[in-house]
Amino acid sequence: MTTVHRLFRSPQGRRQPVAVDEAWPFGGPSSTPPAFGGPSGAVPGVTAPVTEDWDMGQGDVYIHNAPALPKNPMFKGSTKEERRAFMASYNQYISQTNAFTAYGVRPFLMPLSACIEPATKQRVAEWDMGKFPEEVTDAEWAAWFTLGFQVDPRTLDSLKKRVKASVVFDMSIPDADSRIWRMLDGMAAALRRDRQEWVIREESAAIVKIITEAVKPVSLHRAVTEQMALTRNKPLKKDVYRFVRWLREFAIGHERFVGYEEDVKPAGKPDPPRMPQGSDQTFRPASA
Repeated sequence: MTTVHRLFRSPQGRRQPVAVDEAWPFGGPSSTPPAFGGPSGAVPGVTAPVTEDWDMGQGDVYIHNAPALPKNPMFKGSTKEERRAFMASYNQYISQTNAFTAYGVRPFLMPLSACIEPATKQRVAEWDMGKFPEEVTDAEWAAWFTLGFQVDPRTLDSLKKRVKASVVFDMSIPDADSRIWRMLDGMAAALRRDRQEWVIREESAAIVKIITEAVKPVSLHRAVTEQMALTRNKPLKKDVYRFVRWLREFAIGHERFVGYEEDVKPAGKPDPPRMPQGSDQTFRPASA
């Protein structure tokens, strides 16, 4: 029994090879086999045309029970904060969709121009770009959204104040490395609220200064300040990521080999003794 591994479609739309009995010439089969060794119905001396067997989908990849692709976000805002929030959502959509890449085939990504609400697209294209919506390319839309990361100096000052308030070293956490991680979580949450994560890279020197001033306890703060004053550590002041990595290693070593000094509050003056009520006597300190 012959097993058929591939099925080819003939020009007449048939899937199976032509049966032997149907290949005989008109008049029915003959009891005498043909005198030549060629296929049935072939004429000696005449070469039959070669029919190409088109590959019907061999090599195609089919994914069964594939999960649904993530839904793309839609932008219908007007403020810079809304632009930053949309770009964060769109970047997340790209990452989630690319995760479904299989056998080198990447799923379809909704272009940026298709993720803008029609009324918003019309307004932005007309007033900001001076074009019709269909004339604006995806690169121009990406450049327009990137403008949402440009802030005025007053906004930047208020942002730095918010970062300064969020940088806290929680002394209730026992180890130094975990304290630094908790500090980073608080700072990232304050920046993520307005999608201002870019300030960490653009304002590295200011962020390093804020973290240095907030270091606790007192002994570690004093040691870090002395180290940052050295010439060899000046590059750390310009790269907050490098500074944080250095601070983690330095704080762990300082905690292990030096220890921490507890914050000592200055002793207050003792309260003067109180005289009994109704007494006219005045307390006089004893003379030396």
